Amino acid sequence: MRAAWFILALPVARLWGAEPPASWIDPETHHRVVRLTSEPGSASLYFNQDAYSADGKKMIYTTPDGISAVDLDTFATKSVVKGK
Repeated sequence: MRAAWFILALPVARLWGAEPPASWIDPETHHRVVRLTSEPGSASLYFNQDAYSADGKKMIYTTPDGISAVDLDTFATKSVVKGK
């Protein structure tokens, strides 16, 4: 398992005012949290849905335009499915 927790841009932006930082240390768990994308309207899958590729190198997430994948080593994103 990776040492860092990964999240997408979440409504937690309200906690920082505008936009959350790209990464931070959670004060309760002391885990490093990394924001994978700041794409407006993007969201991670619900916790009970497996969002990771079979090799664990990519994670899928929803966007207003469809479904995208992020490479967890390079953080490069790629559209996988266009449309709803």
